[in-house]
Amino acid sequence: MCTVVVQSQPFLLLSNRDEYLERPSAPLDFWPTPSPILAGRDLRAGGAWLGFGAQRRWAVLTNIPGPVPAHAPSRGGLVQDFLLGHLDPLKLDRHRYAGFNLLLGCGSHMTYLSSQDPPRTLSPGLYALGNDFLDRPSPRVLRALELVRSTQTATPAQWLDLFQDPAIWIDLPGYGTRCTTLALAHADLQVFERTRGQSEIRQRHWPNW
Repeated sequence: MCTVVVQSQPFLLLSNRDEYLERPSAPLDFWPTPSPILAGRDLRAGGAWLGFGAQRRWAVLTNIPGPVPAHAPSRGGLVQDFLLGHLDPLKLDRHRYAGFNLLLGCGSHMTYLSSQDPPRTLSPGLYALGNDFLDRPSPRVLRALELVRSTQTATPAQWLDLFQDPAIWIDLPGYGTRCTTLALAHADLQVFERTRGQSEIRQRHWPNW
């Protein structure tokens, strides 16, 4: 279960990543790739769930429960490939993958696709996504949208605190919210992330993103 809210103008992204607590991952940072990527990293299957690339590219992925096709590639590779400029959503064989939602941005353009839905361009606005398709928001996703809409100004810490709301934050045996990420952008990109069980906020700055 993951929760994402994205606003196109001015750019704001607030996300909870929910995952098995034992699944290894690396925190938000710049990757040593030929083209820069700023993202966390899944150390088991590779790829990322959320990240930022050159030319104001960004991508965020949520999983959709259901059957997994035989020999399905890692869904996290979709995020990585888009950020590197190697993924054309129109040419993607979506049905090879286990269920997913994917929000993609490049400059002022935003695209949504899923394992069942072909790519479609989204009008500027505010969108929320969980572990069902974009047009089927759960109560958790609606609560996240409500919180972001009702918040006019806030510090990074206050934004991150929003998604500790008990309707959004997940805390189950062996499974739960692993981190909360906030991204804000005008000319520069500022990304803030707080990991489960830690008070420190990790911050990364991308000038002239």
